[in-house]
Amino acid sequence: MAVFLAAAGVLAFEVLLTRVFSVVAWYHFASMAIAVAMFGLSAGGLLPYLLRKSGRLPAGFSGIPPSLGAALAGMSALATAAPYIVLLLFRRYPLRAGRLLSVFHQPYYEPFRAAAQAAPASDAVQIGILLLLFSLPFVGAGAIFALAFAGKGNEGKTYLQVMGGSAAGVAAYLFAMRAGSGPAAFAFVAALFALSAAAFATRPGPQNRDVDQNSLRTGTEMNRQDCPRTAGVLINVPVLRVVGIAAAAALLALGFLEARYGFAEIRFARGRYEPGMLWTRWDAVSRVAAYPVSGEESSKAWGVSPAYTGPVPEQVGMVVDDTGYTALFGVGKAPDTLDAFRWNVASAAYHIRPGASALIIGPGGGKDILCALSSGARSVTAVEMNPLVVRAADEAFGEFTGSPYAMKGVRTVVAEGRNFLASDRGRYDVLQMTQVFGRVPPSAGAFTMTEDHLHTEEAFRTFLAHLPDDGILTITRFIHERRVWRLLSLSRSALAGLGSADPSRHVAAVRDRGLINIMVRRTPWTDTDLAALRGFSESMGFPILFAPDRPAVGLPGRILSGEEGLEAGAFDYSAPSDDRPFYYYTLRPGTFLSPAAMKPGEFDDRAVTMLRGFLLSAGILCALFLVAPGALLSRGGADRPGIAAPAYMFLVGLAFIVWEIVMIKRLALLFGAPVLSLAVGLLLILLFSGAGGFLSGRAAPGARVRWLPGAAVAMTAYLYIGGPELVRFAGDGLPARVAVAAAYVLPPSILMGIFFPAGLRRYSSPDSAMTPFLFAANGAASVLGAALTQALTLNIGYGATTLAGGVVYALGAVALAFPGKGAEPR
Repeated sequence: MAVFLAAAGVLAFEVLLTRVFSVVAWYHFASMAIAVAMFGLSAGGLLPYLLRKSGRLPAGFSGIPPSLGAALAGMSALATAAPYIVLLLFRRYPLRAGRLLSVFHQPYYEPFRAAAQAAPASDAVQIGILLLLFSLPFVGAGAIFALAFAGKGNEGKTYLQVMGGSAAGVAAYLFAMRAGSGPAAFAFVAALFALSAAAFATRPGPQNRDVDQNSLRTGTEMNRQDCPRTAGVLINVPVLRVVGIAAAAALLALGFLEARYGFAEIRFARGRYEPGMLWTRWDAVSRVAAYPVSGEESSKAWGVSPAYTGPVPEQVGMVVDDTGYTALFGVGKAPDTLDAFRWNVASAAYHIRPGASALIIGPGGGKDILCALSSGARSVTAVEMNPLVVRAADEAFGEFTGSPYAMKGVRTVVAEGRNFLASDRGRYDVLQMTQVFGRVPPSAGAFTMTEDHLHTEEAFRTFLAHLPDDGILTITRFIHERRVWRLLSLSRSALAGLGSADPSRHVAAVRDRGLINIMVRRTPWTDTDLAALRGFSESMGFPILFAPDRPAVGLPGRILSGEEGLEAGAFDYSAPSDDRPFYYYTLRPGTFLSPAAMKPGEFDDRAVTMLRGFLLSAGILCALFLVAPGALLSRGGADRPGIAAPAYMFLVGLAFIVWEIVMIKRLALLFGAPVLSLAVGLLLILLFSGAGGFLSGRAAPGARVRWLPGAAVAMTAYLYIGGPELVRFAGDGLPARVAVAAAYVLPPSILMGIFFPAGLRRYSSPDSAMTPFLFAANGAASVLGAALTQALTLNIGYGATTLAGGVVYALGAVALAFPGKGAEPR
């Protein structure tokens, strides 16, 4: 139970990091969470061997001494609670906190203000510091796992405990976020480690194989043998038990008090301190915060016609995590301001199609709903994926906003857009999306680099399928974004799928000073609709950028015509797909590592510099804190099997993380909410891989596994073919989707669980000098693999990355199934 609880704490803390990173820093840092965890676990895995080397832990021990296990779990509890203390200090000294956080944050909500671009070397240093600090809670747990695996013959059982506990940790995270908030969850997760410490202090001590177990010993002698000195001090185990239970109770109480009173609430929004925060709520998916806006934010109503002279509604800013911005509008407080939305560039389609039935994906604070209703739409279906956003707009600020989701003619659906459309059979005159991306990527949590399944070829084909022949797909975005022109590639691809010979006859666009509204019809624009578009443009003062009677020129024209010359550019304007759904990543694969493609202050590329800095810092830290110490601790052993053993452990660690991340990314389309795919995916993968490790432990000693290479090939094909088919079930109920996810991850996860314990049995023993190096090699592969997998999926897609992981697994399987001389089973 002690190891189980420690594993639960590890996974709960890992997922929690994705949420907190998304709020206090920048959501791209959330992709670091798995690397942070693996780095700390791997570094901690070397600690027992360092203790043995220094004589603080007798070489004959097999298992976890109670006092040492309790001390290690207690260390993890303290390190997990430390971020809560930091958040308390942030609350006390917000200006200093703001200067600290500014290093890790680049807001994009100021489109006409260039931001300073940090150098890649600077990024690497900053990320390296972050990696070291947040890895501390995992170090104690890593030492616990290494000691648990040292019991020869129990590798499979221990693997099941670790993976089963990890799966339970996902459930613990969901409970912690439901019961409290992000800051409160630190206390809840720390309580798991404190309970682990108490459980260690309750269990009997391991036996020392170097001691005659038949000899009589006094109670003091037994205590000294089973409770070794930790840092030179003999620890009383019963006292540790009481301390662990008391600490867990105190931490749980602190968590509930924090959830109620918000002592350490994060009063930051969009990279700056907001002392007048009006409303804050957390759930497992996101943090939503509302705050008063002032200055330029309050005076500028994006998209409103320069010809409009009426009143403009007051605004309250609302942010999802730290970067998903939307606004609440005071229409309830001032109903006469509703007309301002009829004069908005986002309302163009409703002027062309009066009395439309509308489907709005991602209404956020309700602007699109107000645009539709003020322009005469007869019905509105509002699909918003974040329930906290709906709660804020309709309940917390309902009197101010007029409750847009509850207005007459509005049907509200809390769901992700693709999931809703997968089960919806309706057709709509207008399908609208306005800046919907801002509320999706921040919710993705771990493994995110702006995946977006609403801007793919498959998504656009789905959108057009829900329109009648004269229906209009209308998408409004900031015109300064480089990626905005990918909408034309997506439109051209979707229209080509419908048999259009000239996609440019289906597309028109109008703009204001900072926004562009791109409108796509299923069939070519008619003269009547073009006349309505010209009338809207002239009366509202919005220029027409291009239309069938005003052909696009320059880059938009080349994209709509599909000219081959586009391929020669440094940037990628091609249509993203569900296999590579990175709408916001606009660098070509060949320019990923090229500094020439990076522009100072370019938001689109900031995440790429972070990922490159992550790769650099992770590589250096792995070499300094994992590989070098592991090699030094392994010196002098007579049983070293050469390079084969660490190479094998590196390969299987790399392959495991590649397949794990790709499977979780694939599940994002099935579940809609990325954090839900993370939670369910981690739970299932870890549970099933734990079962695979347990089954591998039941094999006879010395048994050959010649079937492994064939199994690796079969599972590669299974993942490659099965991944794209998950979208077929996106419209099913949640229980059915969980069952589909389980069927998808079960076979490969069981195979993945076999490799690590099988490698330990073949290449090491409890006293093997090689064991520290094996842990270090596997851990380094996991840390580097997290960043490498992200880079691969960005540039070559999920399918090709799956094949790459399969090749690595096949190499490891061959090494295990056909060992060379000197690598026989131990």
